[in-house]
Amino acid sequence: MTDTENQANLNQNVDGRGLCYQAGYLPVPLRSVPPEGLAHLKLYLFNGKAYSLYRNIGLKFGIRDYRRLMDNGVNYVYVSVRDHRAYYRTIENSLEKIVEDPKTKLERKSEILYFTSVELANHLMLEPPRKREIDRAANVARATVKLIIQDKDAFSRLFEVYNHDFYTATHMVNVCSTVVSLANKIGIVDQQVLQKIGSGAMLHDIGKLFIPSKVLNTQSKLTEEQFEIIQNHVERGCEHLAKVADLPPETMAVVAEHHEKLDGSGYPRSLAGDQISLMGRLAGIVDTFEAMTSVRPYRERTHSIEDALEYLRENTPEKYDPELVQVFTQLIEQTVNPDDYEPSFDKHSTLSGLNWLEASNMSGRRHQRHYFRLQALLRRMKQINGQWTLGTAERVIVHNISASGLGLLSPQPLPFDENICVSIPRNDTQQLPNLVATVARCVNHGDGWYTIGAQFHKVLPKKTLESFRRRSFVREFYSFSK
Repeated sequence: MTDTENQANLNQNVDGRGLCYQAGYLPVPLRSVPPEGLAHLKLYLFNGKAYSLYRNIGLKFGIRDYRRLMDNGVNYVYVSVRDHRAYYRTIENSLEKIVEDPKTKLERKSEILYFTSVELANHLMLEPPRKREIDRAANVARATVKLIIQDKDAFSRLFEVYNHDFYTATHMVNVCSTVVSLANKIGIVDQQVLQKIGSGAMLHDIGKLFIPSKVLNTQSKLTEEQFEIIQNHVERGCEHLAKVADLPPETMAVVAEHHEKLDGSGYPRSLAGDQISLMGRLAGIVDTFEAMTSVRPYRERTHSIEDALEYLRENTPEKYDPELVQVFTQLIEQTVNPDDYEPSFDKHSTLSGLNWLEASNMSGRRHQRHYFRLQALLRRMKQINGQWTLGTAERVIVHNISASGLGLLSPQPLPFDENICVSIPRNDTQQLPNLVATVARCVNHGDGWYTIGAQFHKVLPKKTLESFRRRSFVREFYSFSK
């Protein structure tokens, strides 16, 4: 099997899908994982059409097996998504090697790093972490720093795969890579310092483990008493971390100060001005931005990136450091500003009988992603006797779209590789197209909602995206012009 075929195979398996607990496979890059790390996994090979069992659990997998596969052009083996915990732990142990591998594309490195980090963060939020888990968070932060330092486009790629949902695990991972990128952009180049900052970001909300879930998951406006309870998460997190590990001051500053404000209006200690460290100022800006732009099923409003940046600017210098906000604004605007791209569009669908627009990124170019919030109907597609049929309509929340795919929240899990048709509601006589896509990622958050990422089969035309811009219900969509 050639490298091209292997890369094509890998592209069919977007990392992170394993969290859906559905039938499917996850790729393991042989170059980056030591042979002994695969001995406890059931391994599969992909021949371009189907997966076949290569090595069962318990059977020795050594250097000879490794070399034989590599000599035959096999660069990836696969594991079942049912073994996703063991898979991510194996990948986690090899993260630094993966991000340093010159033969692995940046897009793949970013996906592997991000979803492995989210899996670890989910584990961290199951129970108060011990020193071993804290060390694992530091290793993830170290790999994040290495990727961002070695490639100027790394943060852009990581930002593209972000899950913008306000679940604590994904929030901590998003804050980690963003605050590391911001710290690096203001001139911090010492990788050890950046790693300490990233570690703090991976742990900054760990105190929420000690807050009652009924308060954290309140779907209505918080009462004054509930807000005071949530504010306790900072001190509770610091207390726990101090008990189980001797963390550097840079790390603890991120945890302790990410809710402090320059005017003294923050919490828990009401620090003001120079009392707040540089680490705390950086974390406060990023934490606010990430919280404002996140999407939750019960949230009435999701702030656009422009709204969030404007909020930060309006609150300088009272609450946020104006110089840091200026640099942060530049970082985000450069990240979400895509290359000008006019995609081609084939009007003839191969799936007859449906009024749709197919779409996927065939060229590998980046596409601008528009964020908003709207109710939609999703129908699962099945092929019967060569004809495609639509299943029963299911209500979902669509929260972003680009020329190559869309993101949504669903109360039901969707298996990856399933074809779906999403119907967008209309509020005038203009007909919006149905969107047909294939599920590429499904993340189970354990609260009854799933974050779904779906990829179109052909690039969505620019005029169709413009129709979304003009829709009155897309109030919170954002874009930046060069």
